Amino acid sequence: DAARRSRETPGARLISRGDWRRDVVDASADRWVIVHLHDDSNPSCSAALRALEALDLSDALLVRIAAKDAMPESQLHLLPAIFCYRDGELAARLIGAEVMDADAPPTPAGMSARLRALGVGAAAPGADDDDDDDGTAE
Repeated sequence: DAARRSRETPGARLISRGDWRRDVVDASADRWVIVHLHDDSNPSCSAALRALEALDLSDALLVRIAAKDAMPESQLHLLPAIFCYRDGELAARLIGAEVMDADAPPTPAGMSARLRALGVGAAAPGADDDDDDDGTAE
């Protein structure tokens, strides 16, 4: 398992509905698994994914799944959505406006702060975080 983790590339790995048990529930037994529900046609989802991928999540697993594979189509308006699993259970979540920086797209620093506030470990801004102190990207 450790060897597999060391071979994983940075960024969110795409999973399917059939991978959920193994890659989310089972994988969260010894670490955080952060799941991003992604919709390519939703700019807020893309911004949230970029913010997550900019974080130092070395002690967590970041995965993404197509939102249409994880939720009813009638609920896609709720996106973006991030679910955090630990010990095989849903431990935290951010949905819709909770993901955003006020009315602006999420930044790595803002995402890190929200995840830490929820108790999700390993959510520090990464080395490629270009945010300055006022929370805006340069």
